[in-house]
Parts: sequence; C-alpha cells; structure tokens
Amino acid sequence: MAGDPIEEHADDVSSSSDDCSTDADDSGSTYSDDSSSTDSDDRGSTDSDESNSTDSDESSSTHSDVSSSAEGDPADTHDPDGVGSSDDDSDVEPDDMVFVMCNRADMLRRLRTCGDTLHLVGVTPDLSAYEALAEHLTHNETLTELRIEHALSDEGILLLADSLKFNCTLKNLILDYNAIIDPGMKAMAEALKVNTALLKLDLFGACFREAGCKALAQALEANQTLTSLSLGGCNLRAETCRALTEGVKNNTGLLILSFSENHLSNEGAVSLAKSLKWNRTLTGLWLADNGVGSRGCAALAEGLKENTALAVLDLSKNDLSDGGGKALGSMLLLNRALRRLHLTDSGIGDEGCAALADGLRHNTTIESLNLARNYGSTLGCKALSASLKYNESLTSLVLSCNDFCDECCVVMAESLEVNRTLRHLNLLGTFFGKKGEAAMTKMLKCNFTLLQILTDKDKKLSRNKKLAVNA
Repeated sequence: MAGDPIEEHADDVSSSSDDCSTDADDSGSTYSDDSSSTDSDDRGSTDSDESNSTDSDESSSTHSDVSSSAEGDPADTHDPDGVGSSDDDSDVEPDDMVFVMCNRADMLRRLRTCGDTLHLVGVTPDLSAYEALAEHLTHNETLTELRIEHALSDEGILLLADSLKFNCTLKNLILDYNAIIDPGMKAMAEALKVNTALLKLDLFGACFREAGCKALAQALEANQTLTSLSLGGCNLRAETCRALTEGVKNNTGLLILSFSENHLSNEGAVSLAKSLKWNRTLTGLWLADNGVGSRGCAALAEGLKENTALAVLDLSKNDLSDGGGKALGSMLLLNRALRRLHLTDSGIGDEGCAALADGLRHNTTIESLNLARNYGSTLGCKALSASLKYNESLTSLVLSCNDFCDECCVVMAESLEVNRTLRHLNLLGTFFGKKGEAAMTKMLKCNFTLLQILTDKDKKLSRNKKLAVNA
C-alpha cells in the first residue's frame, strides 16, 4: 500500500537496496555480524534495526532512536501500513480492495469486539454506522487507535470530528486516502483545539485547500498535545500552506511532521525554513518529493543552523543539485542536533558531495546519511570516503548507485581502517577492481566495528571473524 515516505527513508542501509533496482537478498552480498548476541547488545539494537528494516521510504518512521515519540518508526507517522493493519486488510491496494457495506448493527458489532484498536479498511460505513461510531467515541474509554481508509464520507468526517471534542482516550487517528475537503478539515481543526488526548493524526491523500490549511494552522497554535501529523500526498502547494507553517512556528507539542509527496516547491521550503528558526520541539521533518530545488534547500539549511531540535530531515527525490549539497554541508559545520539526513535521488554531484564530506569531518552528531542514487563520481566519492577518517559519529552510510570507482574503494578502505563508529555501509552498484577488493579485504581484518556491508553479490570479499556473508 503506498504511503508517505517516512518509513521508506527511516532505514538507511537496506533502504537503498531498492534504490539500485536490486534486492539485497537476491543481488547483493550482505556482510553482517554473526558473533555472539552479547556483541550485538553492546553495540545497541537501534542501529541493527536501522539497517535491517525495509525501505521506502520511509518513511518515515516515526519512531526510531531519537526517542519513542520523537523520531519513532517513520512508518507510524507516514506510511499507513506502519500503524499495523489487520490480517485481512494489510498491503491491499485500493484497486484490488473489496469494500463491504457496514450499517449501524455491523458497526456496533465491530465496536463490541475491537478492543482498543478499530481498523475500517475495505469497509464502507453508511450514515447510521458513522452515527454509531461517533456516539461510541463520545463516551468511549478503551479505544486508542482508529483507522479509516478510502471510505470516509463528508457526513462521516463531521460526525467523527464532533465526537473528538469529547473523547479522552483515542491516541492514534489514521484517515489516509479519504477525500477530506475544507469543511471536514475545518471541523477536525475545531476538534483539535479542545481535544487533549490525540497524539497522532494521519491525513495522507486528503483534499483540503487554503481554508483547511488556515483552520489547521489555528488548531496547531491551540493544540499542544498532538505529536505526529502526516499531510503527505495532499496536493498541497506553497501558497496554500503558508498559514500552516505559521502554526508550526508557534506550536510547542508537534514532534513529527510529514509533507512528503506534495508540491511545496522552493517557496514552501522557504516558509518552512522560517518556522524552523523559531520552532524548538519538532524532531522529524519529511519533505520528500516536493519539487524543492537548491534555493529552497539553502533556506532550510540556514534555518537548521539556528535550530536545536530537528533530528531527522528527509529531502529525498527533490532536485537539490550541487547547490543544495553545498548548503547542507555548510549547515553540518554548525548544526549539532541533526542525526539522520536522507538525500536519496536528489541530483547531488561531486561538488555537493565534497561539501557534505567537509561537513562530516567536523560534525559530531550526524549518525546516518543516505546519498543513494545521486551523481557522485570519483571526486565526490573520494571526499566522502576520506571524511570517515575524521568523523566520529556516523554509524550508517548509503552510497549505492553512485559512480563509486575502484580508486574510491581504496580510499574508503583506508579510512575504515581507522574509523571506529561506522556500523552499516551500503555500496550496492559499486565497481570493485583488484585494488579496491584487496584494500577492502585488508580493512576487514582490522576493523571490528563494521557490522554490515552491502555489495554486489558476485564480489566476494575476505572477512574477519566478525563478518560473514549472508548468502
């Protein structure tokens, strides 16, 4: 099921296995730790999870290693599938889904047996069913998660929004793939102004416009309990969400925000950048596939120079080019909060890679960098490889599907002989000549920190006792 890329880019190493149109299990060699579980525990489970979960996107995630609610597993924030679908409805595309009508009696029966989670996927409730649901939510003390996809009517959203004014238990509300327009969004915004229980709201694929954005912005200024908001795939444009960025600026509760798969462009990025200079609570921002160019990226980078909270930034699938890479590299020299930076398929070439490498040399907090499917060739890849001699924070690096040559492999191996923090490295699509293979083999005999290397399957590198091929 398509979703917002939070989860897609939450995973840094394995996420890019797909970036080369290759599956790591089928066409890549995975060099992973086969030592005792004690070693694994000492290194921490976070990084292991980071590289072993599947890609894309996400994104999202929102739930990773910054904190349970800060980054979290982006899947929970963006990808509708990340919230966990029932056995009957998971991973079903809309075109293949069989919708079952649901009346009041059916809804009441579901509510009696659902426990604390109710998923209405592949179900089309009628008005009487929504009335039953709204009545239940008004007085409910057990339901903590509600998910409705593809089936929310205009009347249904109004009833649901009204019930949220009184509900004190619902924590997660996932309303992905529903055509929520301005009246419904206004009603939801009014509910958010008084609701103090809801933590997560997913509205992927909604259809509201400027009036809905303004209403939501006002709600964000009043509501300080919502921590995760997904507005991916809503066809939002810069001019329609300027008010919303003002709401983000003044909000002190929101931790996760996704605008992935919209049309914010440079102007929207500039508006968000201004908000980042003031906001001190947002820890994860997903802006993948938004038509952001180097100018918008430069504005975001300037905002992050002053920001002390944002830990995850996803700018994948934008046309950042070398100008964006240079801006982000300059930002890394000053920023001490960002921990994960996703730049997959962003048009960054050698100059941008070199600037990012310079930032990595001096940065002490960045832990994960994804540069898969960019335009780095010998100069850029050599610069990134050399930066690992000096960086002491990076644990995951994805360079798959760049023009990473044999000479780059030699420089990478030399850096990894002294590096003691990198645990996961993705070099899928990399050409290993004899010199590169020999250098990597030599490195593997002395580096005991590296847990996993993804390379093309036909390349067999010698491994020390800490590393083994996962055939």
